Amino acid sequence: MSLKNTTNNSIAVCGIDCNKCPVFIATVKNDFEPLKDFAARGSKKWNQPESFFMKMKCWGCQQDEMPRVEYCSDCNTRNCARSKGYENCAYCNKFESCIVLEEQNNLAIQPSRENLIFLRKKKGLS
Repeated sequence: MSLKNTTNNSIAVCGIDCNKCPVFIATVKNDFEPLKDFAARGSKKWNQPESFFMKMKCWGCQQDEMPRVEYCSDCNTRNCARSKGYENCAYCNKFESCIVLEEQNNLAIQPSRENLIFLRKKKGLS
């Protein structure tokens, strides 16, 4: 699915497209088989046991009532955007120079900055 066919609610605060996230997909489909590859890669990238990733469930960080990954409440990017009242980082006037967002993009499971740039253009913010 291309970003052009998604809603803003399927875009995480940091720009990750939830529709391409293995944790989100596994949660929505209630099929955790796809998490095996992610768990293997994640355990190497973030130095966590594979079992840590296999237990993850997430309906997206835009959801307050539904399960999100454990670290979501500690996510600096999400907390920053929420404190400013932004749906995601695309709306922030510090988007181009944000160190918090840069750190998040370096850790992200997929390229996400491009999604935020697309949203900024769509909203006429660039």
